[in-house]
Amino acid sequence: MLRSSIVVSLVLGAVLVWPAAFAPQASAMAPSKGRPKPVHALKVMVRHPGPVYTRYPSKATANSAANMLKRAGWKVKVRAVRGAFLTEARMPRWKQYGLYTNPAMAQQAVYVCRMRGFQVNVLKVN
Repeated sequence: MLRSSIVVSLVLGAVLVWPAAFAPQASAMAPSKGRPKPVHALKVMVRHPGPVYTRYPSKATANSAANMLKRAGWKVKVRAVRGAFLTEARMPRWKQYGLYTNPAMAQQAVYVCRMRGFQVNVLKVN
């Protein structure tokens, strides 16, 4: 009787311990993927080199256009010239045109701004 209970306990112990003994061991630390590569952002800055003159038929239209340009950061003067009204707009500071992480897209923005007559400066942010 004692012998059969010992055999049963050994068999049950082997069944319970066997899978744990041969199971794959999980490492204490997860595998490292290395440091993530930093993402460099490119800031495209634009500025217009000289004054921009535009003629309007009425003072109300010229003032409306001047207010829109002022909101966009331009300095504007409105003058009456030979029955029409002239706005003289200047861009005194560099303005941010866009922030890009893709260098090709930043280069395309540079081409578009230069085509429109702006001076362009590209800065690496980080």
